[in-house]
Amino acid sequence: MKKGVILIALPLFMIACSGGGSGVGSLDKLPKMTNPVMTAGVSGSSVKINKATTGTTFWGGSFTTGNSRQMCETFNLSRESLDQAAQADKVLCYVQNTLVAPANSASFNAINPYDGKTHILQLDFGTSPNPDSNITKPKMKLKIVKDGDKIKEFEMFMCMGGSDNDHLAQSQYLHQVITDGNVTITNKDISTHYSNHMSVTGKLNSDSQFTEKEITAVNYSNNTYGINSSKAVFDQFLDSIIVSAYQKGTWSVTVDTIGVNSYTTRMYAKFELLNGSSTDTHKWAMGDGSINVSMSNTNPGCPDGTCSYDDKYSWLGDTKAVVSPASGGMFYSAVSGATLPTTDPTSEASTIGFDASETWDCSGTAEVPIVVDQAALDPICDILGFKVNGSDSWIDCYSTTGQ
Repeated sequence: MKKGVILIALPLFMIACSGGGSGVGSLDKLPKMTNPVMTAGVSGSSVKINKATTGTTFWGGSFTTGNSRQMCETFNLSRESLDQAAQADKVLCYVQNTLVAPANSASFNAINPYDGKTHILQLDFGTSPNPDSNITKPKMKLKIVKDGDKIKEFEMFMCMGGSDNDHLAQSQYLHQVITDGNVTITNKDISTHYSNHMSVTGKLNSDSQFTEKEITAVNYSNNTYGINSSKAVFDQFLDSIIVSAYQKGTWSVTVDTIGVNSYTTRMYAKFELLNGSSTDTHKWAMGDGSINVSMSNTNPGCPDGTCSYDDKYSWLGDTKAVVSPASGGMFYSAVSGATLPTTDPTSEASTIGFDASETWDCSGTAEVPIVVDQAALDPICDILGFKVNGSDSWIDCYSTTGQ
């Protein structure tokens, strides 16, 4: 049940949005934050000025000199936040498949997991890859509450941190509430240098598929490269994504002769989402899009110490080329008159923590052991993710695109 460590040199961002009663009757049917949305965001009557064919996949996508810097920046931030949601989804995927694995059927049935009570489980990685060289037997606490034959609440506390198996520390909290087809999901991941709080509101159809979805992502990182805070709201559709984000912080490079740089970015963007119906997130790609952005960067390398601009831009997803004039780009009219977010995210992001009801000190005796076969889980759950676990795939768009 390994978790990738998300390293962020600069901040991140973005992804939301009719549904009836849900069909979530068992653990394996619980929705994931990156599940597709079955409602289109571009009406059939919309005038599509341009439309991508393949787009640029988030998994492995790259940029080079001459490409649109604004597409690169939007891609960068989208991939970071999408991957954070996917990492939380991956843990849920591990749990879903581990608990129902044949090796754990006796233990799973013994605790009667759907009885609405809290259960503590001891996870045993054995010789499989584990999330930490010192933590081979983390603990998990979960509760599943049903209303009739449908799940209405799922709550999970994970202790995968700490110095060793005898001194565990809470690393994650996940909570889902499903009522009359409406779902809310809260996930918090907290480590020494990085914290994120992801929340989802949406609607599910009878097949547990999203028909509406809005994700709010609040992120904070504090390391040798800088201190970064961000808050973004994503409206995800079958064929497009709308992003509204505010990012702020400082960054530097080791032995950087120009010192520490500060930046502020406020944006509203919309772009095509290709292969958005796939549960394999490696296939998702960014297509044509437009952005309304206000950016400022203060450092000695800028004229008078400050670089800034406020403008609208458009791009082509297949070639990553700049659309000029921007008004000729897809979704330009959707972003040109948008109001950019104005609330500084620093205070909210820097104070991310587990609330009292979300906190577990990892104490208590486990009721049953659960065997974790990581080798068997990886082929099932590795379709969730937008970059290699633990990799820092942040793109320096300014240097890379030459703009």
